[in-house]
Amino acid sequence: SNYQAVFEAPQGTGNIARNIAFATTTTGISAAINATDQGANSATGIAFATGTAGSISERLRIDQNGNVGIGTTSPQQLLQVGGFSGSNGITVAAGSGNYSFIYLADGTGGTEAYRGYLQYNHAADNLELGCAGATAITIDSSGNIKQSVASGTNKGFTVNNGTNDLFAFGTGG
Repeated sequence: SNYQAVFEAPQGTGNIARNIAFATTTTGISAAINATDQGANSATGIAFATGTAGSISERLRIDQNGNVGIGTTSPQQLLQVGGFSGSNGITVAAGSGNYSFIYLADGTGGTEAYRGYLQYNHAADNLELGCAGATAITIDSSGNIKQSVASGTNKGFTVNNGTNDLFAFGTGG
């Protein structure tokens, strides 16, 4: 309602309008923020393009539903990286004495913020898989797989512990 600038959105499904363009030289546009027609009911998304002067490509899109796509023009989830062809990846970087992690949360307090997780402990060179807010499985720098168990549960296993190919412990259950 109280916008300082209004740009006309594209007309026709799939059209892209260059609403804001950036040029570092007079030889061409090197980046742009574009409105994209997403189809019915005047649905509009936004696309971010980068490249070199005169040759840019779309890199990121936010569609009319708020889905963010990196490397795709039609994200299917809240965040999608890649477009189902070629190799794609995400790097989560951290310092050598810290953790890189992906948390699966069902709340914001206590262990609800990390009920499930995949984390790398850079100090110990361990990959940890967490469940119910605690580390359940650890793969150490030697490739040993260790299951974390509560004291007295008599369940668990170690695979390739350096001495045995498979070592099971416990008394049943």
